[in-house]
Amino acid sequence: MHELPPRPTYTAEEEATWQLLYDRQRPRLARSACQPVLDGLDLAGFESGRIPSLRTLSKNLDRLTGWRLERVAGLVAERPFFELVATRRFPATDFIRRRADLDYTPAPDLFHDQFGHVPLLTLPAFCQFFQRFGEAGRDANDADVAALARIYWFTVEFGLIREQGALRAFGAGLISSIGELTHALSPGVTVHPFDLDAMAARPFVTTEIQTDYFEVPSFEALTHAFERWARARGLLV
Repeated sequence: MHELPPRPTYTAEEEATWQLLYDRQRPRLARSACQPVLDGLDLAGFESGRIPSLRTLSKNLDRLTGWRLERVAGLVAERPFFELVATRRFPATDFIRRRADLDYTPAPDLFHDQFGHVPLLTLPAFCQFFQRFGEAGRDANDADVAALARIYWFTVEFGLIREQGALRAFGAGLISSIGELTHALSPGVTVHPFDLDAMAARPFVTTEIQTDYFEVPSFEALTHAFERWARARGLLV
């Protein structure tokens, strides 16, 4: 793995953008996110007043679960992404959205990649699923890659989980977005029961707010079900 670059020198406006995003989202997560996300924000070392350093976050993850971060300039193609995740590395950007794009950014920025994704990388049960997901995708054919992308969308990005009888968010697209988080837990959406075949078959649109979500009973159940699903398709042994 390449050494992570030094933390960029962010402008005062960029630091203020981070603080605004953090301070308005963190209280909402206390009411809407699952406990491992809340714990992970603290374990990873996030704070309101300073944009995180990829190096620091990566060192904390390595100590907790053996995962590390890999700096990327933007979106990563599917097959290189599978390879990174299979080797317990998560690709993350270190640029922050413009103030004009506060509520929506067309390309994932560090608030999505770091604040959204990193907390669950402190949880061994989620990390086990995620690594096996990467392993399943390394040699997948195009049809299986498309199915895996849908499973990723409805779990890692927009997943909901049942916690003490209530639905809570864990997907990074929800954790990092005020609008999506509120919408996903509102009465106006359809929450489907946990079914990997249904996830793998359901199309999604990346540029629109979601109308359909899936409920995961637990991260352990997600791991076991994914193992069975992937083995049945010859993606895992």
